[in-house]
Amino acid sequence: TPRQAAQFDLSAIVLDSGARTAADAVDYLTWRMLRVPLAAQTRASLVAFLTKELGTDTLDRAKSYMEDSLRMTTHLVMSTPEYLIV
Repeated sequence: TPRQAAQFDLSAIVLDSGARTAADAVDYLTWRMLRVPLAAQTRASLVAFLTKELGTDTLDRAKSYMEDSLRMTTHLVMSTPEYLIV
């Protein structure tokens, strides 16, 4: 079975949502994937993680290299207890 990353442009999806900052990106990803809100501390941790991975808080500055960071953040969102709530 061939294994490869899903073939979609998460950077474009996040930018098309109107997100301009790491916090906006986290808010969009959680809005798309979760049925319940994240705990404030978890959200803050995700924002800090994405900001550190990007090296900036501004998505426009990271536009050319943010795909992997967004995918890692998405993985973290999917690892939260809130994601597992059905």
